[in-house]
Amino acid sequence: MTRPTKQEEGGSKLAAADDNKMASTIDRLGTDELVNIFEYLPPEDIMRTRLNKKMRDAAKKTFVPMTDFVVDSVIKYDAMAAMTTALPHLQQIGISYLHEEGHKYSDGD
Repeated sequence: MTRPTKQEEGGSKLAAADDNKMASTIDRLGTDELVNIFEYLPPEDIMRTRLNKKMRDAAKKTFVPMTDFVVDSVIKYDAMAAMTTALPHLQQIGISYLHEEGHKYSDGD
């Protein structure tokens, strides 16, 4: 097993330091600042950014901008159920015909 060179070791230390700086920067932001940032994101991205309690609280306070979120599949229906709980200020959801094959039920045969 070869030992990593100093340059390789230094690169991983720098990457770890950058990650720590990013985490500490996010930790310094208050809930109100996060709300202002989230207002510019679509609902799907807001759902992905709910990493800790502070971000989940900010997502609940955010007025989600108008987007074309149309429920036209079972997967989007499940996502809608989670989004309406996590984002109570979600402004508009369109419900459409399910374009997928849907559920396959047995005929009783």
